Amino acid sequence: MSDPALSVLIPFYNEEGNVLPLLEEVHEALGGIAFEIVCVNDCSADQTAAELAEAKQKWPETVHVFTHITRAGKSAALFTGLKSVRGTWTQLIDGDGQNDINDTARLWKKLIEGQDTGKLGIIAG
Repeated sequence: MSDPALSVLIPFYNEEGNVLPLLEEVHEALGGIAFEIVCVNDCSADQTAAELAEAKQKWPETVHVFTHITRAGKSAALFTGLKSVRGTWTQLIDGDGQNDINDTARLWKKLIEGQDTGKLGIIAG
């Protein structure tokens, strides 16, 4: 499998009930874009790990899961994920669903898709 154009990196900590709806939303919003989702579970004490395993089983081609065995915090979870992403571009979103992934799709279509991005290195919103 070739490297995706976009990696979506999501740190999770005790996000039981948010995992599957969020990943479903990402898959729906980014249809037509070659993407991967890198999930980092920062030693959640709830059912987050089980939901991530279910997501990996449901979307084996796009969902990648990494798990910290001790709580390390969001910065460490992002670092773990950033070492693992394969996309040319990386989108960081939170595991609680507070970020609208549809914004990513809109920015992708407007600024990235089919265009010479030249020196463009970061897009912040």
